[in-house]
Amino acid sequence: GGVRGAGVGPNTGSAYVFIRDGVGWALEAVLAADDGQGTDAFGASVSLSGDRALVGASSEDAFGRTGNGAAYVFVRSGTTWSQEAKLASGNPENSGAFGTSVSLSGDRALIGAPIETTVGPLAGRAYVFVRSGSSWSLETTLLPLSPSSQDWFGVAVSLDGDRALVGAFLNSDAGQGSGAAYFFERGSGGWAEVGQVTASDANGSGWFGHAVSLDGDRALIGATQD
Repeated sequence: GGVRGAGVGPNTGSAYVFIRDGVGWALEAVLAADDGQGTDAFGASVSLSGDRALVGASSEDAFGRTGNGAAYVFVRSGTTWSQEAKLASGNPENSGAFGTSVSLSGDRALIGAPIETTVGPLAGRAYVFVRSGSSWSLETTLLPLSPSSQDWFGVAVSLDGDRALVGAFLNSDAGQGSGAAYFFERGSGGWAEVGQVTASDANGSGWFGHAVSLDGDRALIGATQD
């Protein structure tokens, strides 16, 4: 991602796809939003899964809501990438920063909106979308069992099949601003929280959960102020 790239105009943002050829990497395509604007922050987050790419634009004025954010799905045919869908929260509030974090896994996309205020100021939320053919629809929204204001839940997300990991780097369960990360799983009854973790050496302002990655039975979580 390059949030100041000249996608469809100056500073509208770009995302760059590279392909490996032997031991080298070559630029395959430059992705840009069809409706890009200079303040969108397109490229703020990116994720790739097979022939699809997901790009966050956390400051996009989605559907008339100032700075609410959006995410764009692109699909590859041969060496050509085209925009397949534009995803947004549907939440009527402004400045939710939807698209701050994105993760794509198969037919599902997980997108964080860490400063949404639905359950309290800057509490945050994460959204799961599911694909049928070339159409994407909202499947569910994810929240902690005990959401709190100022947590920034959704600042980082990772999706791996039927499991999701969501960071809340300002959560204060283990000390003011120490941070936490939440695990969710999808079953026959939908998505549910199955665990919460904090740093083993948690301290105030550790920002645990500022970055997350999930792969099978292991999770990697960054704490940038530890």
